[in-house]
Amino acid sequence: MGHAPENTIASFQRAIELECDEVETDVWISPDGRLLVSHDRPGRHTVPTLDEVLDFCRGRVAVNVELKCEAAGPGARQAGVFVARYLARRGDPDVYLSSFWLSALEGAREAVPTAPLAYVIALPTERDSLLDAAPE
Repeated sequence: MGHAPENTIASFQRAIELECDEVETDVWISPDGRLLVSHDRPGRHTVPTLDEVLDFCRGRVAVNVELKCEAAGPGARQAGVFVARYLARRGDPDVYLSSFWLSALEGAREAVPTAPLAYVIALPTERDSLLDAAPE
C-alpha cells in the first residue's frame, strides 16, 4: 500500500512489478451478494470486485483473500461459507481465504473441506489459548 492505494488494481500491478510472490486483499459481501474489495466496508465509492482482482492476478501472483465482516458469530460463519464456495467454484490456483474471525474459517472449512485457510491474529494474543481453542 506504500506504492499505490491499497486494494486497487494499481496496487496489485505495483506488487507484481516489485516481484512480490503474494498479495493480500480485503473482501466484503455487499447486500446484493457481490464480493467487493476494500479495506473498510465499501460505501458509494467505486471499488473492484473480487472477480476483477482474481482475474488480474491469476497466474501472476498468489492472492490471500482476507474476509471482512462486521462481527464474529453466525454472520461471519455464513460469510465464510459463501466466500469459500465462491473460491472453490472459481478454482484459481494460489488463492486462499483468511480471516480474523475463527467462525468464518469454521464455516469455510465445513462448506469446502479442502479449502486452503489462514487464521489472522493481532498481537498481543495469548498463543497458548489459541492453540487450546483450535479444532484438531
